[in-house]
Amino acid sequence: MLVWRYVAVNGLAREVAGFETGPRSGVLSRLRAQGFMPVSLDLDLTASLREVFSGGLIPSEKLAFFFRDFANMLTAGLALNHILATFKESCLDARLVGTCARISDELVEGKSLAQAMEGAGVFPRLALHAVRAGEKAGHLPTVMGLLADHFQLSGELKGKCLGALVYPACVFLFLLMALLYVSQVVIPQLVPLLPSDALQAPLTRAMLAVSAWVRSGWLPL
Repeated sequence: MLVWRYVAVNGLAREVAGFETGPRSGVLSRLRAQGFMPVSLDLDLTASLREVFSGGLIPSEKLAFFFRDFANMLTAGLALNHILATFKESCLDARLVGTCARISDELVEGKSLAQAMEGAGVFPRLALHAVRAGEKAGHLPTVMGLLADHFQLSGELKGKCLGALVYPACVFLFLLMALLYVSQVVIPQLVPLLPSDALQAPLTRAMLAVSAWVRSGWLPL
């Protein structure tokens, strides 16, 4: 999904800036529907690529921030439209800003918060089911707080797992470089030194075949 950085003029002739997601025509339509006159609309390539590689879902650490602040503002008695407007003005993450804008538009159309979040397409199914249950039970602030705790722990676990993979990845790269070096340098120099009967051994022939294949096709490997 494309992420756009916009600068516009509102109904009070004040300049506002922010982020929107979606096709360019859809972003322009949403801005005009909010009473904004677009001045500039530039593609945020970095945020767009991050959106693509993440599969469209918001990362766990940002979800924890979103649900934590949402729970605090609900507990303080703020209405949903005020909470979303606060996110749009204070959040620095382009995807969250665009998401809050879409959720706000869906709420104006009369949809519930869970339906609006589902329409945004960036929240995990667990979060959608939990918010829907929280709305029906009347305990939305509590559910938001529990979701914040869940995604915070999930982000921390993911970080630890990635950290644990660093050492195996380094070992794998070292072994791969060693394989390339031995196949390209060591084995070709040993071939003239081996007796003829040794060259007929199955293990030797297998090693020579692997070396020849690596020398001829190491780049695809």
